[in-house]
Amino acid sequence: MEADGTLSGFDSGWKKVPGYQYDPVQDSIRVSTPSCDLEASTKRKIISETSNVFDPLNLPVTVRDRLLMREIWRQKLNWDNIVPQGMSSAWRTLAKDLSALDSVSFPRRVIDEGKDTKLFFFCDACKAAYGFAVYAVQDGNSSLINFQHTSTDGNPADYITRGLIIKKFMEKFSLWNEGPNWISQEESSWCHRELGCLSKVQMERIGASVNYAAENEVATSEVKLISVTSLIFKFINKLKKMEMDPELQANAYLIKTMQKQSFSREFDFLLDPGGNSMPKLVNNFNLFLDSRALYDRWEE
Repeated sequence: MEADGTLSGFDSGWKKVPGYQYDPVQDSIRVSTPSCDLEASTKRKIISETSNVFDPLNLPVTVRDRLLMREIWRQKLNWDNIVPQGMSSAWRTLAKDLSALDSVSFPRRVIDEGKDTKLFFFCDACKAAYGFAVYAVQDGNSSLINFQHTSTDGNPADYITRGLIIKKFMEKFSLWNEGPNWISQEESSWCHRELGCLSKVQMERIGASVNYAAENEVATSEVKLISVTSLIFKFINKLKKMEMDPELQANAYLIKTMQKQSFSREFDFLLDPGGNSMPKLVNNFNLFLDSRALYDRWEE
């Protein structure tokens, strides 16, 4: 591109990209944060202010605006009502933290397709929120799937479910940005703890499904699978003269099938609790079956 004159260059400084700002010299990105009104006190104004922050990464700081927005909606206030004092205080603290996010930048990461890659998924959930963080490590070795429990202090996803003030986020930034040190070490030094929320049979089923998908490149055929299933539903809808979206039907059918295969005990209990004991997953995450007979969770 440089030889034929089509290479575009950038001056130094932050450039606007959707949702973020990009520094082409340092090859870094940061959240594009608007100037927040600390004195916002009505439902209309606070929700308007929180909606101005666009952060697809859902940083532990910005997730707090979603939680605050939800609490305000639960109050069932009119748009121009003053929110309770506790929420006003929470907004002022949050607004200061959001304005300070422009001091936090992330190096842009790229993956070398020619190298084996390990993916580490960290998950956490509570009644307030759930989230995950994914890290890619390239070192010439690859281990596809390994279910383990990690401590709260070593789980980056825990920051999402709790939400962090900017000061705490900066203290934990290295762990959030790069993950725990052990993910770049040999497997023998990894964190090994029993995962209590899934039974051994469930872990084996999920592991077998993921391994099969990777070995047979099923993951790369997801679009084809949905497309073919959609055509089947389209044909059925035509025969029954139904006006329904075949792609949505296909997605629901495939998700339901996977849920029934991997979590059959939970599925059977939700269909007919009877006198059976409640499975841990149903109890811990307030699961229920929605109108499509798919897993969902109650929000309190």
